[in-house]
Amino acid sequence: MKEGDAKTPSARTLRGLDWLNFFLADVQTGVGPFLAIYLAGYGWNEQRVGIALTVGGIAGILTQTPAGALVDRLRSRHAINDF
Repeated sequence: MKEGDAKTPSARTLRGLDWLNFFLADVQTGVGPFLAIYLAGYGWNEQRVGIALTVGGIAGILTQTPAGALVDRLRSRHAINDF
């Protein structure tokens, strides 16, 4: 395929991405409270738990765009499986 040529994703692919985003959002929402209780069980106070969750959230935001750009630049999508 030449650069500039783009295939339109199928309806099935788009539906799959919709479901993936739905379940990913569910997982992200459930991890915070679980992690807070887990860390509190090890004696962490609310401030330390909040800082840990904030740092994790910021790290996710900072790495999401570069990771997406990397995936977009890969010629072979199968190369992602090697990571």
